[in-house]
Amino acid sequence: MLFRSSTDYMYMNGATWVENSSGSSEGMYLAVDTLVKNLSGEGITINHLEAQDIIRERRMKNMGEFRDMSSEVQTALMATIKPILQNSNNYFGEKARMLDKIIIAGGGAGLIYPTLKQKWKQTVLPEDPRFAVALGMRKFGVKSIHENPKAFGVAEK
Repeated sequence: MLFRSSTDYMYMNGATWVENSSGSSEGMYLAVDTLVKNLSGEGITINHLEAQDIIRERRMKNMGEFRDMSSEVQTALMATIKPILQNSNNYFGEKARMLDKIIIAGGGAGLIYPTLKQKWKQTVLPEDPRFAVALGMRKFGVKSIHENPKAFGVAEK
């Protein structure tokens, strides 16, 4: 899962990156921090790693029994989802309705996907959202090397 993570936005117009419609903001750690603080208010002390597990599983073991944490997790997730919605509106604005696809990737993508899918019907979740980020960076790197090999210390053939 994402601990001290960020939420990153990238707008592509065809093969062109639109820099002023791209950026970064807080990530899933806001949900983790919120859950830790909310449970602390109930007198339950958990660490951030345990909070990540609770968010993922939507349950926690407490006094030898499993407790359903769906409501608490949804509340915690909203700490991350609200800024994501606000920032995506700032970065994409009216352009979002014209996009063919909005791809949600990264370790916490599956947690926020349902909310974003409600807002934008063209939202998709890759088969492996966490790996999709690495794959996208690889594709970007390969394309960049082919466009300007000298900038990367690669001799042209």
